Amino acid sequence: MKLIICIFIIAATMSVAFAQNDVWQKFHEEGGIEFFMKKSECHDIQNGIHVEYFLIQIQNTTSYPATLQWNFHSWSNDFCINCKEDNSDVKIFQAIIPAGESIEGSCSDIGEKGLHVFTRFLNYKTQNPVTNINVNQLILNFN
Repeated sequence: MKLIICIFIIAATMSVAFAQNDVWQKFHEEGGIEFFMKKSECHDIQNGIHVEYFLIQIQNTTSYPATLQWNFHSWSNDFCINCKEDNSDVKIFQAIIPAGESIEGSCSDIGEKGLHVFTRFLNYKTQNPVTNINVNQLILNFN
């Protein structure tokens, strides 16, 4: 009986750990490169970390490999959190996407830079939660 309860708890924890909205929404398109996002709750039960991200998917719809550089503007309602004149500390992301392929962020790979944007803590009050993002300073090169 204890084994069944233990298995149930582990299964419930795993399903909660990767709870996410499966609907990708296109939010930017340029030169055959399409950016999609979806909100996702990501839970690291072991470390007590519960956050929400915009996960990012980038599709290369061209027949050429693409090298990209970009950053994001993050918005909290009508206020841009990171729009400023001094861009010296802005995070620039880079990726190479083969022709006709895509890359995407996930809760299990938060270390993949540029494929997730923090929106808010789920277990703490976030003063200015991110409600929207847009692509900024996109540079495309096709090989």
